Amino acid sequence: DRERGWQFDIGTEQGKGSSPDFGDRDGTTQATVASPLIDDHWRVLALARYSTADLPEGEVRRSRVGVGIRGYARGLEAYVQALPATDRYVGKTALEAGFDWSITDHWSWAADYSTAGEDTPLRAQYYGISAKTLDTAVTWRASELTQARVGLSRDRFSDGNERTGWLANVIQRLHTAPNLTLDGGIELGGSMNSETERPYFNPRRDYSYALTGRLENLLGQFYERSVTQRIDVAVGQYAEKGFATDWMATVRYGQTILAGPGFRFGWGLGWHNQPYDGRREHRFVLDLTMHWGE
Repeated sequence: DRERGWQFDIGTEQGKGSSPDFGDRDGTTQATVASPLIDDHWRVLALARYSTADLPEGEVRRSRVGVGIRGYARGLEAYVQALPATDRYVGKTALEAGFDWSITDHWSWAADYSTAGEDTPLRAQYYGISAKTLDTAVTWRASELTQARVGLSRDRFSDGNERTGWLANVIQRLHTAPNLTLDGGIELGGSMNSETERPYFNPRRDYSYALTGRLENLLGQFYERSVTQRIDVAVGQYAEKGFATDWMATVRYGQTILAGPGFRFGWGLGWHNQPYDGRREHRFVLDLTMHWGE
């Protein structure tokens, strides 16, 4: 009944630091309510998103509320949704569609398209700039121990700039013990912008690489209640055309708490540091999530 019934998700991410895109303070919250299954294959969604940033130029907001439809078939999940803007900055409805397709036991393919993507920097939003965004990724899993993923993105900004990005990673299980796993990997990425001198961060070319690690273990379990902790670390280098190459790092600690059947919530605290246009910036992030249903 919980699998077929109502589903509710809410997540928020609150950041503090100093960066070209996020400002000194920023926050993003999204809530989703999904109806019970209709004819075993469909759900109707109601969605709300709210993002804000405290930029040097002033405060900026991006808020949208809308509805959508999600469909399920064997190995395939797809959606379409429309989210009109309720803020005064861009006022553009985001029409979105995407899918997640498990082609075989080893291969999967996912894609998302939006006429006003949420990945558009809030600094661009402040100046009335939106972007049509397309993200796609192919994942190969040899088993639960080894995984490789390649993702591509294409953003067409309303100011004429076109951004192309890519991100690839390989993750390998290093150690398995009762209630504990340790994974290691490598991550490579980069981007290219057709235009420069825009009010948001848009380097002509940049790339990065990082060594990653993840430890996850079960802290405690009592029947259907459990607490799991997870530690993520990434250390590498970032290079931007026209500026010196320098180090970057990300650290996050979080917990997932299963409070009972169909009720799960989590929290995490992270820190990220890297240079932007040759100036080192940092950001602390607190994220909270809650899910009801299965």
